[in-house]
Amino acid sequence: MLNESFSSALISDNFLPSPALREIFKIIQLPAAGDIFTFSTLAQQHLLRPAGLWRWEVGASPYEDKASQLMPLLEKMGLRGPQQPIQQKYQTIFIHGTIFFNLRPRLKFLDALWEQGLRADDIILVAGQRPLNPEVETGTALFDQAHCPYPFAPGWQPPAHMPANQTEVGRLVWDQIILNRYLREQKLTVLTVPDPLDASTGQKRHANTGDTIWHWLKSSTSVRSCLAISNNPFIGYQDAVLREVMAEQKIMVPSPACETAGAAANADVGLSIYLDSLARWLYSEVKFLKAIQLPRQ
Repeated sequence: MLNESFSSALISDNFLPSPALREIFKIIQLPAAGDIFTFSTLAQQHLLRPAGLWRWEVGASPYEDKASQLMPLLEKMGLRGPQQPIQQKYQTIFIHGTIFFNLRPRLKFLDALWEQGLRADDIILVAGQRPLNPEVETGTALFDQAHCPYPFAPGWQPPAHMPANQTEVGRLVWDQIILNRYLREQKLTVLTVPDPLDASTGQKRHANTGDTIWHWLKSSTSVRSCLAISNNPFIGYQDAVLREVMAEQKIMVPSPACETAGAAANADVGLSIYLDSLARWLYSEVKFLKAIQLPRQ
């Protein structure tokens, strides 16, 4: 199940960090010695966005003055450009639900792949119940062609009422963005993930990537092959979570039967989000290694 095309960007032999990752730590003046487990711990301490903030609420990174050095390394690690799938036929295409300005490039990416001959038996979009943010997810942002970088489907009309949550936005954006007529004829199954209970606080929290994958696997009778659709800088992180959750559930599907692909990062993604995603990717890779019980060396 180890997807070497992603893992090797982070991990060298004997669980040591890759040269690019080590260089990033040197540039931002974090200790660049130790194994991948040590690097993951440091990343959680220094690179994660502030707790309680959505990605679109995050401001500038404290490392902005080093952006010209960091961005080429992030590109080299696969956090900026598109990631193409290896195969052309899958049992399931799994679309990671997200805010509309990230979902649009994900669906446009899938639309282009379908045009090139990609096929699947089932297409599933999984999203949480997060209500819309009235400052960001406005009617103008969602419905106005002038505010979307992709052409709307011919004849698409905005709904009479605003969608209520992330799941409803997912179906709306599918109808709005998908142009390939054969893909439009496919059945889209939309799964809504309930807000889980946070064991540390006793309060409900919004579903994260792991929750959505677990919910999909719980609803699926078997998984033989799957293609998860994301966009950067989240592809490596979400691929690691997919592998980790499948390993925890003892669903061992050899790579590349289950893989993640996706669109390039949006042009306005800030350095703080790249580093936040890098930290989450490291954390999830470490969890995957523990899930498959690889010995720490």
